Amino acid sequence: MQGDVLVKLEKYTPVIVIDKSDRKWLYVQLSFGEQKIYGWVNRSYIKAINH
Repeated sequence: MQGDVLVKLEKYTPVIVIDKSDRKWLYVQLSFGEQKIYGWVNRSYIKAINH
């Protein structure tokens, strides 16, 4: 998968996982101010947290 970088996430930036059906990529939602941004993030950069 290849595309443009929409936003560079800082460490510990919370995201909502929308789709995790791909083995290597997660489709996520990120709140950026009042704007919601959707995009793909490599799984190796995401860590699940318990809330």
